[in-house]
Amino acid sequence: VAVQSMRGPLAAAGITIAHAFSIQAYNAAVAESGHPEWALAEHGRPATLGVLFGTTAEVWGPFVAHVGAHGWLAGPRLGADAHPDPFYEYVDGHVRAAAASLGTHDVRFVHDSGSRFAHMLLAAEVAGLAYRHPTAFLCVHPVVGPWLTLAAIASFDLPGVDTPQSVPHPCPQADPEIDARMAALRGSTRVPWTEWVRMRARLGDFPTARQHAYSPAQLVYHYTGNRAALQPGFIAPPPSDVGLVCSA
Repeated sequence: VAVQSMRGPLAAAGITIAHAFSIQAYNAAVAESGHPEWALAEHGRPATLGVLFGTTAEVWGPFVAHVGAHGWLAGPRLGADAHPDPFYEYVDGHVRAAAASLGTHDVRFVHDSGSRFAHMLLAAEVAGLAYRHPTAFLCVHPVVGPWLTLAAIASFDLPGVDTPQSVPHPCPQADPEIDARMAALRGSTRVPWTEWVRMRARLGDFPTARQHAYSPAQLVYHYTGNRAALQPGFIAPPPSDVGLVCSA
């Protein structure tokens, strides 16, 4: 019920992933990985509510509209808690507001580092949200495929929930190609961003995932940060692997 109360306001902003799980399960996983410092607060509870926040293609429309309405094309607002990337600024603000609505919490964002770092891919795996691919550095959701962006993880001073079973690989037929591509890239210092798009598209080569692929503008912004992609009517310059992905 607590998590459900957050989902409506988040969904209105295009933030469609608010996935409940057990913080103790995540903390055990990071400890097993040799990094207990990545643990989140358990608030003195034997079972603590955790929520993993993320976005899909559905965030793009509300985000671009917000950027235009608030004059962010030149840059986001300034402030002590502001982030120089308009996308992070937009998502972080909505996640902070949602987390605050549930009271005492500990929230870590995907761009946090040092003592605030949290392993988002491992959290998605432990939470039963998505399959964590061992070589592609991506999570693959059973419905939207790899077309999701993990944003934050939070623990709340609330009773925990049972963590769902792990997600099986939604697209195992892609692994030979993915493994070959990753092996070919090993040691490379500069990899064209379109190469990562191709691998992402290959891992999303199943019916429901193809329906959730990012638009050309969203892909360009996601991988390059080019703010021209935030302009209405932006067209990715050809030749573009992006168009191939989105027309599949």
